[in-house]
Amino acid sequence: MSSTAIPCQKFNTADELKTLSRSVLSGDARRMLGVLDSAMRKILLVFALENTNITYLDNDGLDGEAEKAIKKYLKLSQQYSSGRIPVTEKIHMDIASYTPAEQQREESYVDAAEKNGETPNVGSEYNGNEKPDMTKMDEENESSAGSEAELKEHLLLAVRRLLRVIKNSPRFANLTENYLTVKPRSSCSLPDLKLPLSVSNFPEACSQAYLSDMLSRPQSHLMRYFLKLRSNIFSNMLTTPQDSKRKKKYLKEICNRLNEQQIKVDCLTSDLEILTAKNNEQTLEEEYLQIMEERRLEEERKQREEEQRKALEQAVCTIQAYWRSYKTRKMARSKRGGRGRK
Repeated sequence: MSSTAIPCQKFNTADELKTLSRSVLSGDARRMLGVLDSAMRKILLVFALENTNITYLDNDGLDGEAEKAIKKYLKLSQQYSSGRIPVTEKIHMDIASYTPAEQQREESYVDAAEKNGETPNVGSEYNGNEKPDMTKMDEENESSAGSEAELKEHLLLAVRRLLRVIKNSPRFANLTENYLTVKPRSSCSLPDLKLPLSVSNFPEACSQAYLSDMLSRPQSHLMRYFLKLRSNIFSNMLTTPQDSKRKKKYLKEICNRLNEQQIKVDCLTSDLEILTAKNNEQTLEEEYLQIMEERRLEEERKQREEEQRKALEQAVCTIQAYWRSYKTRKMARSKRGGRGRK
């Protein structure tokens, strides 16, 4: 399967589904989407049959009417496709089957006709000096245009008959699933391709359509255009005239809520600034008190040390005074005792 997912509804992201979570309830809307889905299913059936081999159909055991309708459609489709090849391409394809001498003669004629802006008629009897019969060429062009229109009409009738035959055939019921799958399946969808009729606010419920690589490039482009058309119609079906009024109302309410919240934020910001200033002031005051306390303790320590030093000096002085007094009294007694013995 192709890795490219195509949204089945026109939304960019899953978040956009939340405001439009609803389903298509109108019968007319369902019929319109049903017609589009049925057309896409028929196109996919035709694409699938074009990619089916005829020998496979012979061995598949189809009923006679279905096999006949399919083979007739494939034959007419091949004829119509080959008839729509560009003129110059058909001419060069025809020239490739000629002999070398005929190829050289035909190519020179084709180049001269294309240079003059004329439509060359390959295989006509002429020589280098003769000019082609324009009346005969016009008649051939008219006959080819008439045959192409007739072939187109036969092909249209063959397609209608083919779709009518295989419409109720169970053999072709699941044939389109090989070319288009929808994941995840919607809970509310049409039976043809299981494309959604509702959206949900769950991101995993956003359906995606996947195209198979078996489709050719033009076929894939055609289906992409159909899916985009379906997504646009689906989105328009979900959108009502009241949505614009609701949108304006919701936007106004959101703006009012935003303004209210902004005012609250401004008030809280100013309160925060005041608290921050108070906190800074209190912090500075605490730091100042702590510094002053440290200074007081330092001064008290110095004062105690000074008092201890003074007390120590006073004690030393007292001891020295007692010692000198003791020495003086001792000397005085020794002198008095010596005079008495004499």
